[in-house]
Amino acid sequence: MNEWMRRSAMRISAIFGSPWSIAAALIAVGSLMLWMRVRGYSQELLWTFASWLTVVTFIMVFILQNAQNRHDRALQLKLDELLRAVEGARTQMVNLQGMSETDLEKLEADFKQLREQERRKHGALKSSAAQTGVTAADNG
Repeated sequence: MNEWMRRSAMRISAIFGSPWSIAAALIAVGSLMLWMRVRGYSQELLWTFASWLTVVTFIMVFILQNAQNRHDRALQLKLDELLRAVEGARTQMVNLQGMSETDLEKLEADFKQLREQERRKHGALKSSAAQTGVTAADNG
């Protein structure tokens, strides 16, 4: 059942996420509007169309969410593998999605501080190179 659901969700999301399906939906809605204008406005037809549209939308939300969850999980596993493979990387980063909001905020502040240190360090190197007259062309 799980494998069938996975394959179905991936197929359906690929089909309904394509530009062709979006164009088909726009053509279908435009045709319905034109048909209703030519044939006369029918409250019953409008309610039928709205009901079917609601049902299809409701089902599509769950199908697309299933596909998105699988995509996110696969991407997360790939990133986890990269963190494990890179020497010097902090492997505690592997399960960030499971951390509390407070821990994520603290980690974000740590990274902000690291970026600021790198910016200052890079700025100091640039000003040092400018003072000595060394340019990138001189180095390479």
